[in-house]
Amino acid sequence: MRKIGLALCMMFLVSSPTYAALRITDVAPAFSLSDLNGGTFMLRDALQGGRRANSGGVVLSFFATWCGPCRKELPILNDLAADLQAKGVSVIIVDMKEDIAVIRRFVERLKLDKVTVLSDRDGKTAAQYQVRFLPTTFCIGADGKVRDMIYGEVRTANEFKKCAETILK
Repeated sequence: MRKIGLALCMMFLVSSPTYAALRITDVAPAFSLSDLNGGTFMLRDALQGGRRANSGGVVLSFFATWCGPCRKELPILNDLAADLQAKGVSVIIVDMKEDIAVIRRFVERLKLDKVTVLSDRDGKTAAQYQVRFLPTTFCIGADGKVRDMIYGEVRTANEFKKCAETILK
């Protein structure tokens, strides 16, 4: 059963347009996405806010409601969000290719109340970031450069903390 889920996940993700693979120290692709309240989130604004506070950066995690590993790791990231935000780090989670109503129910069920939740309905932002597996997390410094990447499920808060530490250096 797990192999079938992985195969479906790969087919889902590989159907996105081709972009050059991101590497550490690359500038993170700019994007603008809708949040669950119909507002617009722009990566540029989050990064500029971090610069003004003399710290900052973004932990950016891509997920889907049907992704088992995502369901396990998102509560860990949510619990860590307040500590990271106190250091000027924005915690953003981006759902891939699902309806807002589905995302909203998922967020409510998991009580994800400390993170900013965005919808990448068409999958273009995930394609820019070369997301091939879910979950995938990027740690982006206040200068807009990718500092670290995590492919697959994060099982402990320390894994997210290590990623966030690369932002705050």
